[in-house]
Amino acid sequence: MSDSFYLLKVSIGPVQEFIKEARKIKDLWVGSSLLSRVTYEALRPFINNKCEVIFPIHDSFNKTGSLPNHFLVKVPSNKFNDFITELQKFDSFWKNIAQDVYNQIQSDFNKFCNTSAQWDTQWNSQVNDFWEYYWVAVPLDNADYGSVAKRVQRLLDERKLTRTFNQWQGSNAEKCTQCGHREVLGPEKQSENREFWNKIKQDNKYKYIFKKGDRLCAICTIKRLLTADNLNNGLQSQVFKEVQYESTRDIAVRPFVELIKVKSAPSLKDDFINKCIKLGSKLNIEIKKENEVLDKIPSIFFYKDELNPKNLAQEYFPDLYLDKKTIDQARQKESEIKPEADALKTTLIKIEDELKTEPTKYYALVAMDGDNIGKWLYELETQADQTEKSKKLSEMAKIMTKINNSRWQGQYIYAGGDDLLAFGPVEQMLKTCAQIRRIFLKKVGKTASIGIVITHYTNPLRKDLELVRENLEKAKEEYGRDALVIAIHLSSESIIEFGSKWDISVNGTQKSFDTIIREFLSLFNLEKLKIGFIFDLIKELRACYWVDNHRKYFLKEIFELEALRLYKRHRPGFNQLPQSEKDKELNIINSLTILADPNTTNYLEDNEKNIINFLRTVAFLYRENIKEF
Repeated sequence: MSDSFYLLKVSIGPVQEFIKEARKIKDLWVGSSLLSRVTYEALRPFINNKCEVIFPIHDSFNKTGSLPNHFLVKVPSNKFNDFITELQKFDSFWKNIAQDVYNQIQSDFNKFCNTSAQWDTQWNSQVNDFWEYYWVAVPLDNADYGSVAKRVQRLLDERKLTRTFNQWQGSNAEKCTQCGHREVLGPEKQSENREFWNKIKQDNKYKYIFKKGDRLCAICTIKRLLTADNLNNGLQSQVFKEVQYESTRDIAVRPFVELIKVKSAPSLKDDFINKCIKLGSKLNIEIKKENEVLDKIPSIFFYKDELNPKNLAQEYFPDLYLDKKTIDQARQKESEIKPEADALKTTLIKIEDELKTEPTKYYALVAMDGDNIGKWLYELETQADQTEKSKKLSEMAKIMTKINNSRWQGQYIYAGGDDLLAFGPVEQMLKTCAQIRRIFLKKVGKTASIGIVITHYTNPLRKDLELVRENLEKAKEEYGRDALVIAIHLSSESIIEFGSKWDISVNGTQKSFDTIIREFLSLFNLEKLKIGFIFDLIKELRACYWVDNHRKYFLKEIFELEALRLYKRHRPGFNQLPQSEKDKELNIINSLTILADPNTTNYLEDNEKNIINFLRTVAFLYRENIKEF
């Protein structure tokens, strides 16, 4: 009996909808970290009792802070019921930290509500009925391990189709402004609820935690108030680091800050820093003149169109704009700020003239997922096979966490080994993604698909999180995996989207898509090719596609002739180039032909739209002064 075992698989949720419920980078990081910690708590009884944890290799949790939301363990049959009883307590950690947050805010929230029942009843129903878990177990005795493992996975998939729904315990209050589907805390009546949240935001304790427009449910309030200390509670090591939660604007401006460090004249740089210090004193911000001081200057100081007194006053004295009684104080504050803001703006314009560029307002979100990893993980004969695959994914997770040390300076939100969610500047972003994808192929032996969103820092984070996941799905389903889909979410809310396989055959040679787009972009950045080439080519594309009986055909010869004609027009000195240089540049035209031809790409029925959006993307990157994508 002692050698009798069950193979148990457990899944914790919700996943994607919980992580993407974010208005700030901190919300995103906390959501992902909290899911990993709750999963770890479900796994902890099996670890403590020395059960064989087959997937994931849980030691990586201490290095990455990330765990998949599911795990596979080998459990002794004679202790199986005891383990299931322990498993049912998996959310006790969650309830403890929720209680800690409740204790922190209870007296403050009660000050602004007629009765605590107006918010804490809702709090309890949302907190206690949040996490869900599913498990399936199959006996291992005298059975082939591979077939049992596959059966466990199939049964779990079937179990998830029969979810348990508890009776709704909501109220008539409006929905949370962050998640959009749970009721907001506070009075049910809308006018009273808005007044309640305005008073909370005026409290000195919360005015930098809850932003203008925030009216949150219990879950999103907990996410906003949690810290790394909360998440580390009960762990032997500091798995979660207290990071500086950058704003999306902080991320976007980072390459421009690095450019000032390296290329700006010392006297102009010092003048800029001194004026930042003076403006900071008017905004109650202490900026010390020390090493790496540029990294500590608020990102709003680097955008000249943001340096107007009203913007700055609203950013740093938001409480003055919440009540009509303080509007005169707000106007006075704007007057005090104006001289220093104008002086800083003048110096910033000089820096932009010197560097011949200005900071972009766009940053990037990246979602990567290994192709067919679920199937691959269960294509096996022995337990050792599955353990070995788990080790490969664990090692890959550690590699993914190092992206914040690369030239890209990106930061991961989640790094599970076979999937990644990260954000960072647009500069160097695609090159880094391509490197991660190549490492994944080498170490795991599987291809990977990637979804990318390049978005304006004022765009809603939640919408862009949905968009990056949609792009990842399109890369897999519409482009046949081992592909990427890139969308540019403009500040005007319009979206430019295109996709491609990672590897493309050009004249019999395999070229990576990231190499093609960077080579093409470099022609404009090096001023070899005028940007008018792109817009003229787009105008001529309609003539290169012929529709007959509702089918679209690509006229390859016409495209090549038009592209070559326009290239020569917009490429100064082309005829004087050595033949080797001509051939090198014309090879890029061949790459464009491949991307435009649905007969070779098999991307979409409407490949015309795809190539147009590819060209528009290159034009966008050039306009935003992205030197190396």
